[in-house]
Amino acid sequence: MPPQTAARTPIRSADDLDNLSAIWILSCIDENPIMTYRGISDRLDLPDSYDVKALVRSRRELFRPKVLASRFREWKARMEKGLSLPAWVAEIEDEAARAAAIKSISRDDVFRNQFRAGSGAPKCDIETAGSGAPKCDIETIDWGLSHLERLKKSSAEEREEWTTKLATVIIPFFSIVAVLASLGWNLYLQKLSLSQQDLTKHYEVSFKPKQDAYSKFMMAFTSAALDASTGNKTSLEKRLTNLTTKSSHF
Repeated sequence: MPPQTAARTPIRSADDLDNLSAIWILSCIDENPIMTYRGISDRLDLPDSYDVKALVRSRRELFRPKVLASRFREWKARMEKGLSLPAWVAEIEDEAARAAAIKSISRDDVFRNQFRAGSGAPKCDIETAGSGAPKCDIETIDWGLSHLERLKKSSAEEREEWTTKLATVIIPFFSIVAVLASLGWNLYLQKLSLSQQDLTKHYEVSFKPKQDAYSKFMMAFTSAALDASTGNKTSLEKRLTNLTTKSSHF
């Protein structure tokens, strides 16, 4: 039984793990052990924006990017003879277009199952050799699916742990922060109000009496000016004495 290799790259999406399971099965049972990323996208009906290559390369314990250069050349030679064609290449009816598609495939466009490393036939016979490797047995297929299921379970547990942490720690923490912020703001407003009251009281105690005294002084000054204009000397002398007294209050 293959060793139970630990996950190397975390997979956060349940959809990604489902797609990995499908890719694993295809790579185990396909007649051709050399798989193309384009072929996987077509067979699983994945959108063009879906990065199959990154997904496959994230699970190096299951898949091996590229293949040996010698095996790749043998496989290309077989495809040029119409053998071992991926489905998407076989569907190209125009021979010139098909030949161009085969030529365009590079080692970066292919991968294989980690457990289909052998070559199935003598290299001297191009019609039967090259890319052949035995399909994976049931035990190997089951190991891979169980491995992915463990990753899915681990991912679900991480999400549940995060949800629990969010509900029991993070949200209460920010609630406390919000309460403290509100309390601090209220204290600031109270302090501002008290400061305003102090200013008002200071005005009442210090400036208001001077303002009143000034108003009375100006009234007395106006009366004195009126007495002076009418020639009322007796009243004018009293007004001037009163002005002298009032001027000392501001």
